[in-house]
Amino acid sequence: MGVIELITHPIIICISLINLSILITSNILHPNLWLLLIFQSSIISTFEIQRWTMVLLKFTGGNIFRPGDQILQDISLFTNMARNIIGHILLIERMLANFMVRKYENWRKPHFSCFSLLILFLFSTLNVLTNGKSWNTTLINLVSNSFLLFCSSFEFLIIGSIGVKNLKKYKKLLPNTEDYSLSEKYQLTENIRTSKQLAPVFICHLINNLFYTILTYFVYFNIATKPSYTQSLCYAVLFVFTSIFEGMIEITVLT
Repeated sequence: MGVIELITHPIIICISLINLSILITSNILHPNLWLLLIFQSSIISTFEIQRWTMVLLKFTGGNIFRPGDQILQDISLFTNMARNIIGHILLIERMLANFMVRKYENWRKPHFSCFSLLILFLFSTLNVLTNGKSWNTTLINLVSNSFLLFCSSFEFLIIGSIGVKNLKKYKKLLPNTEDYSLSEKYQLTENIRTSKQLAPVFICHLINNLFYTILTYFVYFNIATKPSYTQSLCYAVLFVFTSIFEGMIEITVLT
């Protein structure tokens, strides 16, 4: 499993960095969505670099089943929580774009994203600080992951319904284009496009949240965590699947 990680993580790092470079130079997206997608790619690349470094150190240290350096574990915990939260913020941003279709295109300041990312940073930091010692999980970790999973369960349906609603509105718009401003037409078509593009992203976030929450329950209730190498193997399997779905998220945003 460690060898698979050593191969998988560099691939996802390359995809994520390519996506990040494209996003940074893009001026098509709304500033709120642009900033959130840049942060998402940054979090994914940071997690992948951290995990690859941790696995490499385990191999060079001759003990693949050891927990790993605490600083790397803290980065892992922070980026996992931040990645799980960013999907929810993306949904709220798309809902704002849908409900404020007449004004959103002209609202060029990323105030929403800046405020949301500040909350995300504080919440993810709190999750790290309350985690306790190596490989432990706390009630706060358990509750927060469960809540995020609950929210993710509905988000794919919500983004899908937003896309369908906007498509119906667009078809209704076609015979009466003079009743809509140019910016409103643009925002409506942008909402339809991004809804289709982000739907797979929300599926990937849901599956990631599901896997991570299941492992949190296993660790908290000491299920399948003895002997210690079993827990290490569970984390390795989780992070391989996490990397695969993170790669799918990045490819979806790229296309």
